[in-house]
Amino acid sequence: MEYYITLSSDCDTPTDSSTVNSTTQFVVELESILECKNYEAAVVDIFFDRHKVIDLGYLYFGIFEEKIKIPILCHEGESISSIVYNINKELKLYQSKKEYQRLYKIFKEKTQARESSIYFEDGERIDLPRAYDFQDIEVLEKIKKRNNFAVLNYDQSNKKIVHLHNKNSSFQYFGQIEKLFEVSSSSIFSRHTHPTEINLTKEKFTSLNIFHLFTDLNDPQIVNNKSTSIARTVCFEKDTTRIDIITPYYFKINKSEIKSIYLSIREFADEVIDYNLGRIVVVFHLRAIKATTQTTLNVPTQSVAT
Repeated sequence: MEYYITLSSDCDTPTDSSTVNSTTQFVVELESILECKNYEAAVVDIFFDRHKVIDLGYLYFGIFEEKIKIPILCHEGESISSIVYNINKELKLYQSKKEYQRLYKIFKEKTQARESSIYFEDGERIDLPRAYDFQDIEVLEKIKKRNNFAVLNYDQSNKKIVHLHNKNSSFQYFGQIEKLFEVSSSSIFSRHTHPTEINLTKEKFTSLNIFHLFTDLNDPQIVNNKSTSIARTVCFEKDTTRIDIITPYYFKINKSEIKSIYLSIREFADEVIDYNLGRIVVVFHLRAIKATTQTTLNVPTQSVAT
């Protein structure tokens, strides 16, 4: 017996699943339990339905007398709320790192002056990072959880963007994004400046040409120095919409019956790619493992004369 199972990322999340389905991580609940004792499986087809990328212009964001330029890219059919969410992710990350650098400078000054590393601002004790280049993860995570960042807020009732400033920040738009957001702002930047550019993490998946497909159907195996349940590593061209697997790699299914199947698309073994637009369809081929006849060879014993 053999089966072909088609799994699509746009299916509903099973009620008993702890995973919320997205384009790059999803659980598919089968209509009925599939008996698969002594079966093996392989990925034989992968389809992509990635939305067209649209260039909306860019946002100048100023903070602490420094300017950055954020290109605004969206996908066909994407909501303004989603665009704002992804811009805010970049704004918060950038401001978190700037605050980390500021606090680390204070730590270095206190260390050089042989002062206590205990530090207070506005009556609140602030943890100072003790490592350069964002290596003090605990402090960086605390900074990210603050709620005083300059971000955008989409007012859905009035269909307008509201700027949530702090005292050191400013915003300015150029291109289609200004008309889309129905906002205008006076220029606060010199035309002769050259801001640093950062890109939206949203484009991460569309720029990849290799990824790893993980599933819960197979037992973990060693990839580099980690134990992971990888089903296939896939290479593809940037604008590919279908990957036809010419040489399937079969693995033994680690269960005797299947009720649901988990899939995730990853760039690294422990990091699911953050992307939730379009659709990914994966086709598995399941087949019974052929029984092999083990032949025992009788090797005659050679007698040795003494």
